[in-house]
Amino acid sequence: MNKSVNRALFKKSNKLTSLILFLLLSALFLVFERTSYPGIALIRATLDDLFAPPISGVNAIMRKTSDSFSFIGDIIDVYEENERLNEEVSRLEEWRSVAERLALENQRLIDLLQVKSLPHEILVSPRVISLIGGAYARSALVNSGRNDGVESDLTVVDGTGLIGRTIHVGFTTSEVLLLTDINSRIPVRVERSGDNGIAIGTNNSDLRLAFLPLNPDIQVGDRILTSGDGGIFRPDLVVGTVTSIEEGTIHVTPQSRLSNLNFVSILKKHTVALVDDNNSNAAPQDNPENPANDQREGQF
Repeated sequence: MNKSVNRALFKKSNKLTSLILFLLLSALFLVFERTSYPGIALIRATLDDLFAPPISGVNAIMRKTSDSFSFIGDIIDVYEENERLNEEVSRLEEWRSVAERLALENQRLIDLLQVKSLPHEILVSPRVISLIGGAYARSALVNSGRNDGVESDLTVVDGTGLIGRTIHVGFTTSEVLLLTDINSRIPVRVERSGDNGIAIGTNNSDLRLAFLPLNPDIQVGDRILTSGDGGIFRPDLVVGTVTSIEEGTIHVTPQSRLSNLNFVSILKKHTVALVDDNNSNAAPQDNPENPANDQREGQF
């Protein structure tokens, strides 16, 4: 019991002694700081010399550590900035794609306004919804129909030339028989020589000319236009160009890119003037002849 009490008293006395020494050292340092006695100054200078190298070393280590943390922080900032820039680039790429698509559509619309037919002859300019291709069909579906005034056997063009004609018409959509369809028959003429014939679809990428006069004057490179015969297609629309003549078969490549249609124009119903011998001022009326009425059934 006495030993325990003695130990407790010893610990308390040690703590008290340490506190007294600390206070004395503090007071001594204050005295050193305030006094100008040469001996004290010498002691201060000696202590400064002794403690300067370790203090400098500690300060250097602290600076290095601070610089390291700053460098790590800069790396994190650069990474975050890089991520932000990557996201911005992705957004800009999306906008560029949208802008390029809109520019392409705008150019196609501009081309569509440059068709040879007069602006007042255009009934409606729909978008092509889909292209229908098969062993026995080449057609396109557009998003205009009876509600827009569309009917069967109307001429369809794009900015470069003839596309085909409307065949099946719904209230909001119409099917266009492309000029390369095997059932397509288009009265045409050779622009250079004036020879008339019929351009027949082959269900491939080209047409062939048939029902030509004997010894026709046709050369590779001749441009083929609609003749206007039959009253379905108005005259002088560009159909295509003669690309080859092989064993009497004349091949014509369409002017329009039928595999890449976007916007087209459906023209108003073509009328021809019928002149009466007794009345030369007779009003124009629709031509009742319709060589393309076969649509998909008949052959020319």
